[in-house]
Amino acid sequence: MTAAHEPTKRSMDMHDSAQKISRRSAIAGAGAMLATLAAGEGQAARAAGVPPTAMTHGQVTIRGRVIRYRAEAGQTVMRNAAGVPRATMFSVSYLARGGTPHRRPVTFIYNGGPGGATWPLRNAIAPAIIGRADAPPGYAFVENPDSLLDVSDLVFIDAPGTGYSRFLSEDAKAEYWGIQQDGRAFSKFIVRWLRAHGRMSSPKYLLGESYGGTRTGQILEMLALREEDPVAFEAVTLISPTLGTGTDSVFGVVSNGPVTLVPSEAVAAWYNRRGDFLSDTLEQIAGRAQNFAAGRYADALARIDRLDGAEKRAVAHELSALIGVAPDAILQSRLSVPIPDFRHLLLASEGEVLGGDSRKHHPKGFEPPLLDTAKGYDLNAAIIAMVRVKLGYRTNQPYGRDPIEAHEKWNNTIISGRRTLPAILEAMTHAYCGFGVFLAGGYFDLIVPYFLPLTALRAAHLPEARFVHRLYPTGHPVLNDVAARPAAVSDVRAFYRSRA
Repeated sequence: MTAAHEPTKRSMDMHDSAQKISRRSAIAGAGAMLATLAAGEGQAARAAGVPPTAMTHGQVTIRGRVIRYRAEAGQTVMRNAAGVPRATMFSVSYLARGGTPHRRPVTFIYNGGPGGATWPLRNAIAPAIIGRADAPPGYAFVENPDSLLDVSDLVFIDAPGTGYSRFLSEDAKAEYWGIQQDGRAFSKFIVRWLRAHGRMSSPKYLLGESYGGTRTGQILEMLALREEDPVAFEAVTLISPTLGTGTDSVFGVVSNGPVTLVPSEAVAAWYNRRGDFLSDTLEQIAGRAQNFAAGRYADALARIDRLDGAEKRAVAHELSALIGVAPDAILQSRLSVPIPDFRHLLLASEGEVLGGDSRKHHPKGFEPPLLDTAKGYDLNAAIIAMVRVKLGYRTNQPYGRDPIEAHEKWNNTIISGRRTLPAILEAMTHAYCGFGVFLAGGYFDLIVPYFLPLTALRAAHLPEARFVHRLYPTGHPVLNDVAARPAAVSDVRAFYRSRA
């Protein structure tokens, strides 16, 4: 594995020296370090009433290869600057057995929200996942042939207040619920995990979905781009990412970029049999909309206050042919249709509203469940059973899948450093000559329309050889679509192997 180059000669010399340590002494030293750290962590955990970390073993067959692994499930106590315990962060780690651990990649993984637990990604790429069963309770734990454990150890992290991560004091929430507050917590957790497991020299990756894009930027800013003792990362995988604007809303950039919305709206219209290009394939309608959006449409918006009535009507008719919304409605909104309006307009004649996945719709006035549900069994019970039964983690604490309070109280202010993910990634490619980016998006995503991050990252001038982007016929959570997952995971796997 060709790790991203450290930015200082001193760190390179330290790495070279570390390679000369004998395997036996390295193992002994790591064992002593782990014992010392474990003793300190154990005391803090007991004081906070945290259950012991659970360790179990399993195996999974991936692409014909049997991989034996150790799973660790537990909470890490997080302290403030004064050393006072304030919260815990629950994580599940899957570590392949055998080989040389410090040479094996390790990936830190998180979902979005903000305030979402990491169970969806865990149930997509972990080696053991929830499957349907005919007998009660309707679910079972099964091997996952689409796990990424064959190319990397996997560490799934829940932010404080989600999953089994919790606050040790009610007033601690403000210390963690915010863009930079959250970034600091994850950065501290990652460094502690690496040190505790003797993995500081391992090739390190980040994988984040949705708000996980904003979080990824903050982790890179606070670890890899810091001046003192930087922590290098090999690459990042971004699934339908937000971009971290530091404005009033982390999603504000979505509604402020009309050009980036057109392709997803055109795809939605095509799928729902609206618009004038129904004979196109999915890729054709998307390409047609992207060309229009980046060309004629972008030019018209740049001159909108100088366009005469005839020119505005011509653009409105062209856009209408693509997105299936009446020209008059487009003219009324200054030649653009924000996503919330589009979702209500496209199928208004049928009394239907589009969902966040444009392949789905529901009656106007009906509020679909905020949390994902499962047909045939209690999904929440299955998630809890995975942790308590399969992973052996003993706790009676409640499990928080997606706390609404976190969304409502999130601090979106960025007071220092680079404000956007594209700017941070551009800085990473300059600081680390081997750093890579994999971007995945869903054609039918109306939560973070796929052309938004794609356009933003292209504008960041990432080196072509180190920027891979792929689109899939699915919605926002790309890896949780069982139909799209095999292809998406294969692409991520290929990306990892290209780093070797």
